[in-house]
Amino acid sequence: MNIISSLRDIELYQRKPLVDAEVPDDMLKRKALERKAISILLSPEKEKSQATPRQLDSGFNEVLARIAAKNKIALGININELRKDSLKQKAERMTRIKQNIVICRKAKVRLALKTDTPEARFVLLSLAASSQQAAEAQCF
Repeated sequence: MNIISSLRDIELYQRKPLVDAEVPDDMLKRKALERKAISILLSPEKEKSQATPRQLDSGFNEVLARIAAKNKIALGININELRKDSLKQKAERMTRIKQNIVICRKAKVRLALKTDTPEARFVLLSLAASSQQAAEAQCF
């Protein structure tokens, strides 16, 4: 798994895009999406952020979704990593994933799953993905 941690990394991968990458900072996410340094943005919900009672920070928003759709970059969900989390962490991450899936459906962003089992597409259906999104989701 690749982690982009600076603008220098984005410049480096702009020449040869990464298949999947975790980007911990919002500014770096936007730069990586705009410069097409990655082809799959993996687990934007993973970063530790405080959720307010009125708003849940899922690490992905409508602006990033529009940029990803324009540049044909998929949003990746790491199912293998989700299995290893504790019950409380799973619940928190799954609510953020659900919010990201709804944003992806509105902006027509593709989904990708990092998993070992082909049945993981059913997880997408249970997390508010449309049947079309689940059918088009690629596994890697």
